Amino acid sequence: MKQLRILFLVVFSMLFACGVEANDLTPQQKAFQSTLSTFLKEEGFVPTIDSDDNSLNFKKEGVTYTIYIVDSSPFFVNFRREGFGTKNADMDAVYKACNEANKIGKCVKTYLSSDKNIIVAVEMYMHSAEEFKYTFYKNIKELDNAYNKLQSSYNEYSGSSASSSEDPFTVKSVRLANVEKDNTIISGFYDPIKSSKTKYLRPQIWVDLKTPGTYDIYYKLYDSTGTLSRGSSSPTGYTSHTEVEMVSGTTFYRLDGWGRDVAGNWPAGSYRVEIYYKDKLMGSNTFVIK
Repeated sequence: MKQLRILFLVVFSMLFACGVEANDLTPQQKAFQSTLSTFLKEEGFVPTIDSDDNSLNFKKEGVTYTIYIVDSSPFFVNFRREGFGTKNADMDAVYKACNEANKIGKCVKTYLSSDKNIIVAVEMYMHSAEEFKYTFYKNIKELDNAYNKLQSSYNEYSGSSASSSEDPFTVKSVRLANVEKDNTIISGFYDPIKSSKTKYLRPQIWVDLKTPGTYDIYYKLYDSTGTLSRGSSSPTGYTSHTEVEMVSGTTFYRLDGWGRDVAGNWPAGSYRVEIYYKDKLMGSNTFVIK
């Protein structure tokens, strides 16, 4: 019975994914998509059209969101956020996690695509783009809630977590300050950050140390468009890294800042910082520059 259930879910996912993604837009659908694209730009996003499947894509805090448009009168919209791959995953834990996320989701469902990636999607019928605009941020919240439940449930069922007993430390919190090139603080780690005064953004991690030592800590800083901020000195796949000597107990450590020695370097918007050790996500936080 379990094998039949798994086979049904996979086959259904393949059929649905193919039906949504292999889609040539009609004139009405193109007009609808154009209106959504204009709306996203007005909200500060950078939407793009995927020429392979005609989907509308944008990033928010480093996360990719995709909008598929099918039918008309009314339009059928599949609004999804990126999930995660299952190539080396515990598949039994995957199915259980999807089920848990589906339990708590409002208009959200999680399932496997034909390439074995987990999809988190809101699906809805609507007559106009105005209906999409009205529910846009609510749907993003529901997508993110479902994803968080999916991830936490998978960790629970598979026995994994963001940190484990084998990690030499755990990251309890992440904060950012706006600093000068010499690390003189302009806006502290608990203060609002004003765009007009921004220069370098400096992460601070609050750590619960298990094993003293010197560790290479990497971080990713996503700017207000959802783009990973990098430069010629950045490590591959990351914004920056700092060699940190951790001594004992529970305390904070400050990493090297990232930016330019020009006031107003960072535009207003929502940002995200992620902390990594040995390519493993240890902690993250989002923050706003005003």
